[in-house]
Amino acid sequence: MTDCYVQGELDTSPEYLGPIDEETAPIANFLCFYNDFGYLTLSSQPGVPLDEEGYAQRAYVELMSPAESVYRLVSALSASHYVTIVRGAHEPQDSVMRVTIGNPSHTTSVGGVDENTIERLKNGNATLDQQLESCLYVTVVDPLWGTNMMWPDLCAAVRGATIPQRIGTMTDIPSFL
Repeated sequence: MTDCYVQGELDTSPEYLGPIDEETAPIANFLCFYNDFGYLTLSSQPGVPLDEEGYAQRAYVELMSPAESVYRLVSALSASHYVTIVRGAHEPQDSVMRVTIGNPSHTTSVGGVDENTIERLKNGNATLDQQLESCLYVTVVDPLWGTNMMWPDLCAAVRGATIPQRIGTMTDIPSFL
């Protein structure tokens, strides 16, 4: 169902009550790939470089998956520069990272699951609902503003490839971080 939504075949999803944003189109195939590998994608946005008005976005994706898959993903990303936040599906939001800047009417932060997310995703199938309850919630963020190298790197990571460090030092990160 998530793939159908991301590909524009459905107008809504249990997590996002409207059509996908135009900005999602360039990353839709990546989101479908993660779903095909057993990661339920909940929220995402591509990186957008800083413009002259001061608006920028960090690429991020929020996923749910069984613990074994999450541990493999975290292991594959452990040497990379990506920020990975993992917690139980019902753990409180205590790690928040801003991923959109420069628009006073719209600021996006990630790192916490709405306590009603699990309830919205349940469909009445006892086995599937129980699996949702035991999933871990994962947020992966590229700390660099405006880049989109995370998407293919994450595809490799869900296949088990180790992703290397892509930046040399903290001085490689723009000052508006």
